[in-house]
Amino acid sequence: MNSSLNLIWTRTQNVIGFVLMIVFLAYPFPRLVFISIAAWILISTTVTAILLKTTFTIANTVTISRAYGLVFFSFLLAYNQSVTNLSIFILGICLMADFFDGYLARIFTTSSAGKVLDGETDQQFVLVAASTAFIFLDISFWVLLFPSMKYIFETCYDLFRLKVNEKEGKKRRKIIAAIVMIILFINLAFIEEESSIFFYLIGLLALSYSFLTDLIRALKSQLKNNHVS
Repeated sequence: MNSSLNLIWTRTQNVIGFVLMIVFLAYPFPRLVFISIAAWILISTTVTAILLKTTFTIANTVTISRAYGLVFFSFLLAYNQSVTNLSIFILGICLMADFFDGYLARIFTTSSAGKVLDGETDQQFVLVAASTAFIFLDISFWVLLFPSMKYIFETCYDLFRLKVNEKEGKKRRKIIAAIVMIILFINLAFIEEESSIFFYLIGLLALSYSFLTDLIRALKSQLKNNHVS
């Protein structure tokens, strides 16, 4: 993908994602929320795949299928206006596919497009799961910080022209992303509302730590470069 076009599309995704969070807070109506999410995931995944000229390797196909599985999950919630066993089953498949596509990529081949799509689909999973908890489990609005955090921090990177070293903390980011997705899924599927708050807070603290660590490193790197120049 052209670097300037990549930047424009990434910024657009962050803006639209953050606007969706505000809309969901103002109008927490199930059909509005989940039809909006389904449409956004469908558009975002398709546009990204096209712009990246994604080749349909086994791993990339699983990743894209996972995203479209989240679209189906969102439409189910919009139609039923409740969390059903079928919707939980589909969300569980999407979660398992996240670990499966990474395994396939390591065995066969890893592409730059696949890495971008994998990260984007992780964010979409968090968006869907957190919105489901907010709408149907009556969890307080702060649960929407799970998906919002990425939009906020990446906007800060753009505003202050900060760059994150993707290699530093790569394993940490992947582990914490996996922990957050597992927490969101388990709380939706198995845990009562009273107990789920504790696990949500653990996930939120872990995610905050990860983003703040990247932000501090980026700030230090910029200050060091400015001092040298």
